[in-house]
Amino acid sequence: MRSQRIPAKEKLVKDIGPDDVRVRIAGTVVHTGSGSFVLDDGTGTVEVVSDEVPESGKKVMVIARILPLTDSFEARAEVLIDAGKLDLELRKKVLESVNLYK
Repeated sequence: MRSQRIPAKEKLVKDIGPDDVRVRIAGTVVHTGSGSFVLDDGTGTVEVVSDEVPESGKKVMVIARILPLTDSFEARAEVLIDAGKLDLELRKKVLESVNLYK
């Protein structure tokens, strides 16, 4: 029997919580490190652990698994997509207006 993955919920960074399992977020890479990067979507920032680390300033969309920690969570990238043409401000307005992220 084949198992199914839990769908990734479309989220804004500010709305990611410990009950989330998989999320889809988009933003601009504002900091990179060894094995991780910080993503800013205009509502907040999140550190994403990833085998592939994009350059600072690049727009990306990430499907990530959320792992709860004691006081926060860790986001681990499963899929990383170039989102260079994505209008992040418009995306944020749409998500806030239709409440898809809740």
